[in-house]
Amino acid sequence: MRRGAIEQAHPVTVYASLVAAEASHAGAGFRQRDVRFFIELFSNWIRATHGEHSFPVHNAQTQRLLDRLVREGRAKRVPRSSPPVYRLTGLGLVESLSQLVNPPRLGPMEEFFLVLHLVRTYGSRLRAMVKGGEPISSAPVRVDIDQLLHVGRLIRRQTERVDLELEKLALRIEEAKATQALSAKLFAAGRSLEEVTLAVQRKYPYELNSHKPLGELIAALPPAWGRMELEEASGQRADQIWGPTHALLAAYREILDGLS
Repeated sequence: MRRGAIEQAHPVTVYASLVAAEASHAGAGFRQRDVRFFIELFSNWIRATHGEHSFPVHNAQTQRLLDRLVREGRAKRVPRSSPPVYRLTGLGLVESLSQLVNPPRLGPMEEFFLVLHLVRTYGSRLRAMVKGGEPISSAPVRVDIDQLLHVGRLIRRQTERVDLELEKLALRIEEAKATQALSAKLFAAGRSLEEVTLAVQRKYPYELNSHKPLGELIAALPPAWGRMELEEASGQRADQIWGPTHALLAAYREILDGLS
């Protein structure tokens, strides 16, 4: 599915709003203002802890979204409707749900909770809807919808993503601590900053080393700062950034276990 600006910036709320608009107006079709309302409603639900009510969305943005979906065969305009009324096609509904339940990466927790709520609360309504008339009903669409609305699979996929991120963070913490220990040992043995940097770069290369090697990064700093980066700051990052993040994700993992 091609994405416009609004889908790229806010994919979960946009695709959730398309599904909600279709589900709440099944058979009759929905209007541009319905999609805009659901975008604002869902963004309000998931942004409450950020001190914001919702992100601003304009009629022109939602109209461009609907026009693009019609061009791509993911929505149809109901004939002779004024103001315009739309319905998702089977392809449009399946791909919108797919964008929600199969995101390319681990997103914010509140977005997943929104998706899980929609699937759990309105899944039966969506299943019943695809048994009805055109343009949504077809046997392949019903099979796809059943797969996409499977709550157990949804939670399991999210759990696997969280487990992977926990593993990455644990490795980053381990290597940061090891960098600190190796640097302290080599400096205590009288090695130069350049020698210590080279040893660390060989054994524990950081993720952006191919963009800017550690030696180049440290050489650009005053020597005292460079030594501090290796001997102190690397371990502090483990304690102050990645450690707390790991703890938050571990708590999220426990919540997912409870949701299942």
